[in-house]
Amino acid sequence: MLEINNPALYKSDRIISYKKAIDLITQLKSRNKKVGLCHGGFDLLHPGHIRHLESARKLCDALFISVTSDKFVALRKGAGRPVYTDKLRAYMIASIRFVDYVVISDFETAIEAIKLLKPDYYIKGPDYIKSKMSAITAEREAVASCRARNRYCRRRRRAALERLRGGPGGRKRMEFDEVVTKRRSIRKFSTADVSDELLKPLIDCALRAPSSMNGQPW
Repeated sequence: MLEINNPALYKSDRIISYKKAIDLITQLKSRNKKVGLCHGGFDLLHPGHIRHLESARKLCDALFISVTSDKFVALRKGAGRPVYTDKLRAYMIASIRFVDYVVISDFETAIEAIKLLKPDYYIKGPDYIKSKMSAITAEREAVASCRARNRYCRRRRRAALERLRGGPGGRKRMEFDEVVTKRRSIRKFSTADVSDELLKPLIDCALRAPSSMNGQPW
């Protein structure tokens, strides 16, 4: 994980414990407010995540996000992940204006978060509507057990990653050294095929590169 100076600076009143989240959700429901929940690692935050959360917020009165803790992101993604600690990832999500509250979820899946928080809606992207994956099926069962509803955003959350990885409409794969040397023109190669294995060293190189503002690393 990337080392960050002064981690105490990255705090937000919107990052709360499960206990406080449960209390707040109970209060919101008592006022007939609809509570939405989104779940994820949000390690490499990109515009697709932002659009997903923006769309999710339109489906509810209050949007809660459960962010997967470090050990379970590492378990799923492998060596070198997460790039950012769970506290930093929670801070980034809490800073998005469409998000009301964030909890750090020290569980392997979203199921525990769903059962503990009992939202009115569990919100995912439309690419999961017809999914028959066992993990998605288990989430649906957890939602049903809480008498909640699954809801789906209209925008495709994965569109940005597909463009990065050379998915639908993507161009030829771009080599790593070419990506690094052209990082200041990232919009021009946003359709390149960049694998997960390249993303972390790409970020590391970008952080070490001199800034055009002061000549110092970012």
